[in-house]
Amino acid sequence: MTVLIRDFGNDTECENVLELETVLFKRYKNDSVSLIRTLPSGIKKVSYVDVSDDCVITDSYTHELFNLLSLFTTSSATIN
Repeated sequence: MTVLIRDFGNDTECENVLELETVLFKRYKNDSVSLIRTLPSGIKKVSYVDVSDDCVITDSYTHELFNLLSLFTTSSATIN
């Protein structure tokens, strides 16, 4: 399963949470991006996150910490 980082045409697919974390911290500090996961049903689940200068990832709307691992789980109950 992959997660797509959407960035105005500079999209990046990540295969696992380590790769996703690395790309977010290297390319998107002090920025906001959308993360897109395709569920087994084909529905796309979009999450909007902010990446702070000190590498903290939060939900853009709730400002709560965002669990990147939840994007790679198969249970919809754990999706942020």
